[in-house]
Amino acid sequence: MLNIKTMSAVTAIAAMLFSANAMAQAYVGGTVGQARWETSCSQASFCDTYDTSFSVFGGYNINANWGAEVSYTSLGTIHASSYTAYGPSSASIKAKGFDVSGVYRHQIAEKIEAFAKAGVAFTKAENDGYVYGIPRNGSLNSTKPVFGFGVTYAITPRMTVRAEISSRKVEMTPSTSTTANNFSLGVQTSF
Repeated sequence: MLNIKTMSAVTAIAAMLFSANAMAQAYVGGTVGQARWETSCSQASFCDTYDTSFSVFGGYNINANWGAEVSYTSLGTIHASSYTAYGPSSASIKAKGFDVSGVYRHQIAEKIEAFAKAGVAFTKAENDGYVYGIPRNGSLNSTKPVFGFGVTYAITPRMTVRAEISSRKVEMTPSTSTTANNFSLGVQTSF
């Protein structure tokens, strides 16, 4: 009795793995876009919370709907400065890091596919600036959730155009975090 159950379970698992590998497809790509950091600049006389972003990624489609993706993303640099009676202050913060996400895809039309992803972002924020003329530099690593969604359009069976919006929290200082939203456009190729 135990052997029949064991053999049935092994056969079912092998069938699932075989069907997953038959439909498996790896891909790589890159995007360029704009990151928007949602940080308050109420006390700054100058504030720029937008910058160019880029991402390179690779993924693996387990079946027609599910997959996994790893990416390296640079969210650019934000700048702020102010002038007070105590002296000038200025700061720039740049962030970059790696993401690991699960991806769900849904075919909308023959060449159009929508996707959503959720995972973990490992981000490093580097601070450079001065407060009242005193230099302040440092970096901070954080591990936070990352979410995204987008669409792909197949130009050829192996080449697609990809538009994506993603969002993650970034620790700017030990006591301050912000949300960084990334809007990007790029290409990916399957093999």
